[in-house]
Amino acid sequence: MTNSQGGRRHSIQTIQSSKLFCVTALLSAFLIASTSARAFQFDVFLGYGNDGVVREANWFPVTCEIHNDGPAFTGVVELGTSNSGSDNVRRFVVELPTETRKRIVIPVFAAGSRFQTWKARLLDERGRVVAEQEDIRAGVGMTWSAPLMGALSRTFPGSPRLPEIPAGDSAAKPRTARFRAPLVPDNPIALEGMDAFYLNSETALDLTAPQIEALQKWLHSGGNLIVAIESPNDVTGSPWLNAIMPCDVSGGGSVTASGAIQKWLQTGAVSGVKPDWRKPSQNTEDVYAKLEPDANFEGQDFPIAKAEPRDGVVHLEIDGSPLIIAAPRGRGIITALAFSPEREPFRSWKLRPWFWAHMMGPPPRDLPPPPPKPVSAATPSTASSGA
Repeated sequence: MTNSQGGRRHSIQTIQSSKLFCVTALLSAFLIASTSARAFQFDVFLGYGNDGVVREANWFPVTCEIHNDGPAFTGVVELGTSNSGSDNVRRFVVELPTETRKRIVIPVFAAGSRFQTWKARLLDERGRVVAEQEDIRAGVGMTWSAPLMGALSRTFPGSPRLPEIPAGDSAAKPRTARFRAPLVPDNPIALEGMDAFYLNSETALDLTAPQIEALQKWLHSGGNLIVAIESPNDVTGSPWLNAIMPCDVSGGGSVTASGAIQKWLQTGAVSGVKPDWRKPSQNTEDVYAKLEPDANFEGQDFPIAKAEPRDGVVHLEIDGSPLIIAAPRGRGIITALAFSPEREPFRSWKLRPWFWAHMMGPPPRDLPPPPPKPVSAATPSTASSGA
């Protein structure tokens, strides 16, 4: 072999080695870039509903939404308070395939103050921090004794609204936490912080199987579920909802708002079905009994569903048509409204907040005074005869 041939072969080997090195370097760079180029959306929400309500000394949900645009991996979500040590951090394993969006609900007990801050991290298989959020706070803090109602309403204006308390601690007033269907907890423990839950039958169709199971377990464990029948087909078309209802639903009709609704509202809580604490105490003014009728509401027609009691008790009826039917379910109670309180004339009813207070049952001491009685102009004869 001549020197020229040996030099040529050496040059070829050198070029091949350089190409192999370049390819290896490019592959390594690609793998490193793809690993570091993971695109994540890691959002953490504390509490109930759109406002993030947290009630101290009660359970509440922490919702984590994760969107992985990068390579698939198995991650770990770590959740704890800002001042908690490693022993008090809760960890949850979550599989994150490429191009997936996952939502996990973590039940947490508010053992400390409602103003407590939280932190959350997402780790990869090697324990590296992929995303994190710190100083997460609740949107609204409530005292442990303040009544709280969850609501999955059909419309925002139709969502239950409780009476406003003009003075005192805002954290102690009754509140409604309005949910969007995807954010309803799918763990029954995460629902424990609510005294009652309003469900419109139309929105019930948007719930997933885990959410339905959680809601039923919460109900049987002592929950107060209030179901408004938007359409009879919503109930008959939902086997799970139809099975727990206190009545059979078929067809529809209409009735006229009358003094029967006002009388029912003034009676306060229903004896023997709802807990005793829902009744006015002996030393507390009965605000329900002093509510004045709404002239614009009385006499108006509104649609209803035909409801035949199955195992429930009728608490309100007009002209023989049941409007409110309740029955026990385990340690809880389910109440069916054979009408939609999100439609007129109920939506504009001035006593609607007291209607929901009655359904939910906050103690009368937590309610404001009833609205003042309308003042009518008295004739001279009437005024003098009163003297």
